[in-house]
Amino acid sequence: MALEGSERKILHAILREQGEALAGYVDDSKIAEIAYLSIEEVRDCLETLEGKECVQRAVGVGGHSAYITAKGRQELRRSQVIIGDERAESPLKIMPKGLRTFLGLCDVRIKS
Repeated sequence: MALEGSERKILHAILREQGEALAGYVDDSKIAEIAYLSIEEVRDCLETLEGKECVQRAVGVGGHSAYITAKGRQELRRSQVIIGDERAESPLKIMPKGLRTFLGLCDVRIKS
């Protein structure tokens, strides 16, 4: 299952707001504020994410609240998205081309 861009943003927002203790539900208005999305988009995505078993939703007086599930945390780790200052964990691979580049890396000089 692949997460869409808004779904990843919402899961990141919930996880950030819950903290390491993963305590409590997060209001949809707070999720919208953190993820920079409209409240309608957040509510639609929460419904979709609940269908994918990534969040649990609860209906409140002013809207919805959500809690990220273990499956949601797994999917978020698989997606490795870059949001704000967070960087993806995939390492950057640099492939030097040519002997001169290789010798430059080894600090060996060619005498002509």
